[in-house]
Amino acid sequence: MGELNIPETIGVMILPSCTLFPHGALPLRIFEERYKEMLNDALEGDPLIAIGASLDDPTGLPELDSAPVGTVGLIRACVRDEDLGGQLILHGVMRVKFVEWLDGKSYPRARIEPIMNTPLKEGSDAEERLRAVVELHTLSMPEEIGMLFRTFLQKCDDPHIFADLVCHHLLQDPEVRQHALEIEKTEDRLNFLEGIVLD
Repeated sequence: MGELNIPETIGVMILPSCTLFPHGALPLRIFEERYKEMLNDALEGDPLIAIGASLDDPTGLPELDSAPVGTVGLIRACVRDEDLGGQLILHGVMRVKFVEWLDGKSYPRARIEPIMNTPLKEGSDAEERLRAVVELHTLSMPEEIGMLFRTFLQKCDDPHIFADLVCHHLLQDPEVRQHALEIEKTEDRLNFLEGIVLD
């Protein structure tokens, strides 16, 4: 992942109630003609596409239909259909801003700007507080699932990845998920998640 080059422009799937987080996985079935073209272009070049959450009342114009922040995903597995659609697993790589929507393709395509991780404030305990809240939350899960989830998160020692994994696995409401994706500072995201998971 560290050697993955993120292109300046990328094809974007604009999907209702769908938010992909970095380090999360998203299964997709490609059947629309425009997205078949996008998949083919990605597989012939950089195997990357972005996911943008669609807003209400789509207009058919990407700049009006998509939320301003999405996630670039790496195609980790793909099985093509006879009609060149397919099923794939997309692995979230990086949150990005859609800064300009481009013409020239049948599918939405955008110039993107990466949103980089930000360090926590010196002496911050935001990660530790969230870990404690998540630990309590897992006690309400079925025992085996809670134990597996705790073990999974304990192995993650990076606050940025930890925050995104909590977002991916514990946030259910599409609007809350999208809001969390758009929080640029990791510290702010950790604090936001503490309140949400407590609820």
